[in-house]
Amino acid sequence: MTELQPPRTDRHHTLPPPAPPEPAPRQSPAYLPLTIVVALLLAIGIFGSWWAFAIVVALIVCVFLHELGHFLTAKRAGMKVTEFFLGFGPRIWSFRRGEVEYGIKAIPAGAYVRILGMNNLEEVPPEDEPRTYRQQGYWSRLSVAVAGSAMHFLIAIVLLVAVIASVGLQRDTAWKISDVSPNSPALVAGLQPGDKVTAIDGIPVSTFDQLTAQIRARPNQSVDLTVLRTDGTTTELSTTLASRNPENEAVGFLGIGQARDYVTESVPAAVVGASEEFGRVAWESVVGLSKVFSPEGVRGYVDALTNQPASNTSTSGSGGGSPRLVTPIGVAQFHPNSIADFFLLLAVINISIGLFNLFPVLPFDGGHVVIATYEAVRSRRGKRYYADVRKMFPVSYAVMGVFLFFVVGSLWLDVFRPVGS
Repeated sequence: MTELQPPRTDRHHTLPPPAPPEPAPRQSPAYLPLTIVVALLLAIGIFGSWWAFAIVVALIVCVFLHELGHFLTAKRAGMKVTEFFLGFGPRIWSFRRGEVEYGIKAIPAGAYVRILGMNNLEEVPPEDEPRTYRQQGYWSRLSVAVAGSAMHFLIAIVLLVAVIASVGLQRDTAWKISDVSPNSPALVAGLQPGDKVTAIDGIPVSTFDQLTAQIRARPNQSVDLTVLRTDGTTTELSTTLASRNPENEAVGFLGIGQARDYVTESVPAAVVGASEEFGRVAWESVVGLSKVFSPEGVRGYVDALTNQPASNTSTSGSGGGSPRLVTPIGVAQFHPNSIADFFLLLAVINISIGLFNLFPVLPFDGGHVVIATYEAVRSRRGKRYYADVRKMFPVSYAVMGVFLFFVVGSLWLDVFRPVGS
């Protein structure tokens, strides 16, 4: 009989050690996108031009200032702002001061501000509701909505004042003869570079365009010219205009070119001049945008995308085709001749962006202006009316679809068919 042995206790039956955890997928450092963008910006300056680099950087700064306008007016109105970031994408660095988180994100393509309760759809904690955008008075909401465009306009005015007071602007009335064509009526009359024609047949003319209109209306006629010489004296000259110009048009021809002088002004006068220039550029921007989105402009835009000859070149821009939106890539292709030209270009860009951003549809700031105004009109006897932004979504989607079509197409054109090519 075999004796049963107690179980041995010197053997340890243990589970095999767990397999080491799989390493987590490596994530790109947050600063990598920023490094790539900075490298691309530097490449623009090194391989393109430093003017292009300066323009792109200036555009980033202008967009940042746009958001700064919203931020300052929202804080002043007592609204709760929770974020103010320069750039988009992964967060690189941030800090919190009070209830606002400030910081920098990886892609420096602008900036953004988060204001609580921008519309009736956003859910907000009950304790924060009194400080939301939607709960503020009409003028507070309106000031926040227009602050971005107002900042663009302020930038433009400051730039214009600086240029007018330091370098000056070329004025239509400050012109002189730049050259005299050989064997022309001007040469026969004795006109010289530096002269300025102030009257023709006793009719005063202050601009070169006014003089040209008078000359074209007098083919093959004898005319008397009142001429201001470079030494400040005035003389009378006579000649017989040609009956055709170099383009073989049956119009009067004198044979002079113009050069416009730069006129500087004192700072107070520069403020007035900047306001006038602002109005001129703003009007031209509105007219230009209306041409872009007109039926003729759309047809010309489609022709440009399909590489077809423009159907109508009467409203062509500098590139000889139909007018179109110019993206930052297209703007960067401009080559200013001086720092003054650079400032003037930035002034024009800021005016155009400010006006475009007031387009009265969400998500543009103009959409918030429309909503605030509509709510103010519909409110009665102290009872506040709240607009349902969902009703604006179909129009907003349609507008943004058209806008994205133009932007993507314009990016393609600016890369492969630059303005002026």
